[in-house]
Amino acid sequence: MPSLRDTFSLDELKSTQERSLAISLAALYLGTGLSYSSLAIYLNLHVGLSPSVYGLGMGVAAVLGLVSGPVAGRLADRRDGHRIYLALVCTMGVATLTLTVSPAWLALVLLSVLMVCGRGGAAVIGALIGRAVDEERRVRYRAVVRTLSNVAMVAGLGLGALVLAWGSLTAFRVGFVVEAATFLVAGLLVRLAGARLAPAQAPLPTPRPTPEGRSGVLRDRRFALLTATAC
Repeated sequence: MPSLRDTFSLDELKSTQERSLAISLAALYLGTGLSYSSLAIYLNLHVGLSPSVYGLGMGVAAVLGLVSGPVAGRLADRRDGHRIYLALVCTMGVATLTLTVSPAWLALVLLSVLMVCGRGGAAVIGALIGRAVDEERRVRYRAVVRTLSNVAMVAGLGLGALVLAWGSLTAFRVGFVVEAATFLVAGLLVRLAGARLAPAQAPLPTPRPTPEGRSGVLRDRRFALLTATAC
């Protein structure tokens, strides 16, 4: 019988930094799965948002998230991405905790905060993985990380199901506290991974992309449509 290490190809996580990034993403997906299970129900039953208002709020949040990803990614190319990621996921944690006591109008604002920071954090950690993992191993590494993240997401969905089964306001609040804790753990792991890097290992900033390069990407209609629908 194969071991868990063999099943999930954990040998692909070579360095401490690679392992920290992988565990960070797994923790993030654990909290995200919990939120997917319970957030909409909580906002409808306990905050008073109607399904139509919630849908509108998520639509606005998705548009803002579409913009935040490239912005955060470019910022991570010029600054310490580890610190940026910590700031983004800690903001998500604070927003999640605030949801437990927020009125309806503030909950709509917090939905956008969560989406903007989530999309921005995804872009930042993608850039960090690009720096930490050798190009020839990057595809295999991302595959292993995606597998671990999917397992964590399923576990989070299971925890969310328990929250829904309990159903009380206290249960939802406990769930959000756990979710906020996973965001904090994810951010600290990435920050500690950055702190272990020696100054000589710090990557050089990525050159600023030319306007022609950016416009060329935007002219690819299939790419732009796929990016929009993925958000």
